[in-house]
Amino acid sequence: MNKLAHILLGLLYRKPCSGYELQKLLNLIWQAHHSQIYPLLAKLEKNHFVYFEETKDKPAKKIYFLTALGKEKVENWLDEPTPFTLAKDEWVAKVYIIGSIDIELGKKLFYEREKYLQEQIKNCQQKLETMEQRKENIEYYQHDFGRYLVVVRRIGLLKEELNWCAWAKESYQEFLTLKKCETK
Repeated sequence: MNKLAHILLGLLYRKPCSGYELQKLLNLIWQAHHSQIYPLLAKLEKNHFVYFEETKDKPAKKIYFLTALGKEKVENWLDEPTPFTLAKDEWVAKVYIIGSIDIELGKKLFYEREKYLQEQIKNCQQKLETMEQRKENIEYYQHDFGRYLVVVRRIGLLKEELNWCAWAKESYQEFLTLKKCETK
């Protein structure tokens, strides 16, 4: 079973969800498209890890629930050690070759990343504010405590990357200055 399957089961361990709700929850912790999620949910259902009930709403939607076997699978997964993995980040791959590319393109890489990070921080801080307003409601807080921890972590990581970008941009300027001196 792949990582995404375990993560979907984990999200369903927390609460029953539609495929659309799972997609929204995943956005905070994992990158997956609906074209991956729905076939995987069908496979999980076929293997008796989940079952679904159709709503009577129009349009009808499937709400997925964890079976006892699915719950056991999640608990076993949680008990396994989790190795540290580096995120696959296309932007980092671009930065890796920055010393060889056009100067303006290099500057644009940092500008665009900083803009993106600032937007992400703002979005996460709005989510955090909403969650903190609901802290008084222990039932809600208990239900969303994991999400709260993930959002706080995400904000920290985004801010750290923003700081790193400022440092890298400054280092890039120093590199360009040295490169100019060398070509004279």
